[in-house]
Amino acid sequence: MKKVTKKLIAAMALVLICAVCFAYGCASDPGDSGKTQTPAGNNATAAPATSGTSDDNGYVFKHGDVTVIMNAPAADIIAALGTPRSYYEEPSCAFEGMDKTYSYGSFDVTTYTEGGADYISGVVLWDDSVETPEGLYIGAKAADVTKAYGVDAAGKTNVSVTRGKSNIIILLKDDTVTSIQYLAIY
Repeated sequence: MKKVTKKLIAAMALVLICAVCFAYGCASDPGDSGKTQTPAGNNATAAPATSGTSDDNGYVFKHGDVTVIMNAPAADIIAALGTPRSYYEEPSCAFEGMDKTYSYGSFDVTTYTEGGADYISGVVLWDDSVETPEGLYIGAKAADVTKAYGVDAAGKTNVSVTRGKSNIIILLKDDTVTSIQYLAIY
């Protein structure tokens, strides 16, 4: 029952964050007319990395020998991760093309389309069978967040840390990590 509750809380948090991101991306800003968004880090590769960071020193997620870098071209990364348990896509309101979600059970990888190619936009961790390269996992304590990312998480419900072109959002309840989400910064 606890695992189902944790997944439900994480799913609700993901829906809320996605809704905010999509609302922000879809809002029209008259000052932006004529501007186009381009993905950062297009020269990043999906080759296995030896460290926990990408070329822009952003946060990455690792699964086995596969390093998932925010804003990196998605094709090789998705291929290296193997067949997902499920797949979902919908028209993007922030970019051209489709926003895609590849579910691998313990984590999801999301992508966006730019210039006809897909790029990594995020990763959501769903349970304690996966962790960040810094050692954080669902069920870890607030002190572990502080140790891994250098921010005081005690008594907080969420913590956001940014490095390079990536952001990690950590949700907590009663000083326990309930959700870990990576987001690309465009």
